[in-house]
Amino acid sequence: MKLLLILFINLNHFFNPINPQESALPSNEFVGWELLHNQNGLTVYYQLTECSPYQYGSMNGRKLLFLRIINGNAAPTNYNFKIDAFENGNGSVIETFLCNKNLNGSSTVEGNCSMEPRSSQLVHFLEHKYTNLKLKLTIL
Repeated sequence: MKLLLILFINLNHFFNPINPQESALPSNEFVGWELLHNQNGLTVYYQLTECSPYQYGSMNGRKLLFLRIINGNAAPTNYNFKIDAFENGNGSVIETFLCNKNLNGSSTVEGNCSMEPRSSQLVHFLEHKYTNLKLKLTIL
């Protein structure tokens, strides 16, 4: 009986494939990304994630901070900002991440696991193990 059910499901998917246009997310949906800043054409999202330990060696449970930067201006623009990390959003700054990027007009760049942390300025190791991370972006 189980074999017939599995066969039916597989045949159903074979004859009725998923249309990628129906299942694709709209281009303005950033699943897993949190908005950090949106002002004067600069939009910055962040995402906390982990990459394979084979890529960066042992990360000892540390998370990575990925940035997605969008230049909403038509002209190329240089963005220079810092992101301060706090525990629970109060108290002193625990870590600061710097970013200085030239972006073409109407373009987007984002961090991913294939980038070297810090050198891309889009991927940063979180040195502290946060229980309630809060971030603040400041234009420099």
